Amino acid sequence: MASKRHVIVGGGTAGMNAITTIREIDHGASEIVLVSAERPYSRMVLPYFLARDISESHVFTASPSRLAQLKVTPHLGRRAVRLDATANQLTLDNDTSIDYDDLLIATGSAAVRAPVPGADGAAVHSFWTLDQARDVLQGITAGTHVVMVGAGFIAFTILNSVLKLGAKLSIVEIAPQILPRMIDRTGAEIVEGWLKRHGVEVRTGAHLQAIE
Repeated sequence: MASKRHVIVGGGTAGMNAITTIREIDHGASEIVLVSAERPYSRMVLPYFLARDISESHVFTASPSRLAQLKVTPHLGRRAVRLDATANQLTLDNDTSIDYDDLLIATGSAAVRAPVPGADGAAVHSFWTLDQARDVLQGITAGTHVVMVGAGFIAFTILNSVLKLGAKLSIVEIAPQILPRMIDRTGAEIVEGWLKRHGVEVRTGAHLQAIE
């Protein structure tokens, strides 16, 4: 009987955890194919990379030798462009077709740009991928004024990194308080006080109209 083929799209934390879990269960009995536009890396450590607490090499979670050890057939630098769920077949952007028994799509979410004029400007960045983290890091030097739109969980994961680089930081949040989905008004006032003591300008209840 032919071995089962698992195809995993996405080399982030979810995809790599799926690979290691499969191998813990089947000890290499099945075939695993990984399709990823980038080398496997962890988005969770990008704030530490931005703060220069870790080198870029520590962002990556699986070297070619590690993938070989896990008996993974990698298609790195490739994207899935078509799925035939009836035929159990995935097509990549180089026209390679891959048949599968099980398919896991673990590509994660994508950052959404503000729907305002100027949001596509060269100095406007999202912070979700390694390439975006590189762009942000390249654009920040001591004294740079950084305006962060949004004061939710994601913003706070990178806030300290921006401050550590010596940037001047302003936060713009549409809600009447920071961290609106995580803490109450009293907690928000405590955090906002801490931010202001560290030189952060906080503007809540502010609607972004345009970026110039």
